[in-house]
Amino acid sequence: MRIGFFGGAFNPPTKAHINLALRTIEECKLDKVVFVPVRRFLRKKRTCTI
Repeated sequence: MRIGFFGGAFNPPTKAHINLALRTIEECKLDKVVFVPVRRFLRKKRTCTI
C-alpha cells in the first residue's frame, strides 16, 4: 500500500488542500494521503517592497 503524508497547519483545511491531495494521489499513484496537522504554525515575516 502506498501512502502519502501531507503535513501542515490546516486551520481549517480548504478545498485547495483537498485538491492538492487528490492530485498527488493520481500523479504519484498513491492509495491514500494522510493529513498530519502540526501543533504550531510558524509565521514568517512578510516584507513588501511596493
